[in-house]
Amino acid sequence: MTRLETYLKEWHVMPTVLAKRAGVSPNQLYRLRMGTCDPTRRIMVAIADALGAMQRKPVYLVQLFELAHADEAVFCAIENRDAARTNP
Repeated sequence: MTRLETYLKEWHVMPTVLAKRAGVSPNQLYRLRMGTCDPTRRIMVAIADALGAMQRKPVYLVQLFELAHADEAVFCAIENRDAARTNP
């Protein structure tokens, strides 16, 4: 089971609602949930942003996707910077 699928099940998120809010097709979201396709950075951010708006809390890419080591370091640095800005 992918991180995305696990997250959606744990938080009782309806995939159809998430797909609409993230601006992706339900079929594409299904393939991402099943791990049969790789997301672009734009889609990863769109899904995380949509989940954050739906849940009214920050949702980080590493919670949803397996990232390459270099990508994970970059996204963690951005998330830490953003967290510092919102929690001075």
